[in-house]
Amino acid sequence: MASVGIGHKCFVTSYVNDKQHGGKLVSVLTNRDTVPAVVQLTVSGRQVTAWQVVSTDSIRHGAAMGDLNKNDLLRLPPARVTTVIER
Repeated sequence: MASVGIGHKCFVTSYVNDKQHGGKLVSVLTNRDTVPAVVQLTVSGRQVTAWQVVSTDSIRHGAAMGDLNKNDLLRLPPARVTTVIER
């Protein structure tokens, strides 16, 4: 997983679920900055056409935020964690 536009206060970690849980790529993005960040996600070695965006902040824990096409930009709110799941 590579991310265009991620600065020194944004971090990403990714993993692939086991087959029992769909075998999908999951990425957790953390913006530790006090301002929003805008990123474009790119994946090497795997065909990802779209993402499901899930908020993982304390107010909307686990709330689906919508879909993101592979070339779309993703806005990361300040001081929040956002999870994207391969569609």
